[in-house]
Amino acid sequence: MYYQQPMPYQNYQAQQRQEQFTRSYNYNFVQDITEAQNWAIAPGNHLVFEDANGKFFYTKSLGFAPNDRPVFQIFKRDDQVRTEEPKSEVDSLKSDIAELKKLFEQFTRKGGGK
Repeated sequence: MYYQQPMPYQNYQAQQRQEQFTRSYNYNFVQDITEAQNWAIAPGNHLVFEDANGKFFYTKSLGFAPNDRPVFQIFKRDDQVRTEEPKSEVDSLKSDIAELKKLFEQFTRKGGGK
């Protein structure tokens, strides 16, 4: 007798959520915060906005549940400029030793300080 194996249960809603999170996000350029807040969003989406002057980024997310409300977040752009690190103690000691070696060589060439 032949028994057909049942089809495995597929959770299509979970699969759709997973597909949403594997997407890369594109920036939506807006004039100001009001335009970003008023932007329509579909359930299960996450949008990223950049304002016209480039000083702020906004995100807007909406879950899948029927009672979910959009979550709006504001991020201020903070350009970090790397400054040259101050000379470390080891580097300072190395340069001091090199200078002492030069002085020692000069001293020994002149006849030992006679």
